[in-house]
Amino acid sequence: RNTDRVEINRHIRDGLKERGQLHEASEKNYHVAIPKAIPEEDRGRGESFSEGDWVRFLRTNQAMEVSRGERGIIQEIQGDVLKIQMQSGRTVSVDLQKYQRLEAYSPEVRQFAPGDQVMFLRNDKGLGVVNGTVGRVVEAGEHALKIETRTGMKEVDFNQYNHLDHSYGSTLH
Repeated sequence: RNTDRVEINRHIRDGLKERGQLHEASEKNYHVAIPKAIPEEDRGRGESFSEGDWVRFLRTNQAMEVSRGERGIIQEIQGDVLKIQMQSGRTVSVDLQKYQRLEAYSPEVRQFAPGDQVMFLRNDKGLGVVNGTVGRVVEAGEHALKIETRTGMKEVDFNQYNHLDHSYGSTLH
């Protein structure tokens, strides 16, 4: 369960801080996107989503004027219709009975510091990572992290990619 994994990660990080391996003074807060596991049969129901969820469109839809990969935040849910504020600022209404090609994420705050072990939760060709890639934070900036992975250094700008979490404890699917 996700709550168990988060608790395990917190407990391990607390132990690392006590031993001086992570330093609270160098921690920074970042908003991360944690995938919501919505079963296929529930994707057409508004109650499967929450106001404030982040969504990503998986397919272009000309009627809604959205392109594959565009992102937004659910502002309101009316039955099975989601009102989504797009990153561009405009609002799109999505009738889930007609369009279900959305990925949904819970926005959560995580603290990262140099030395933290992290996992990438989504493929990204530009970064050269796949879901499950593990790395270690070497630098924590205002809106970005530098992460050393087996394939080299990755610079993660949270304005472009926020699919990261601690990887001290992880779940298998």
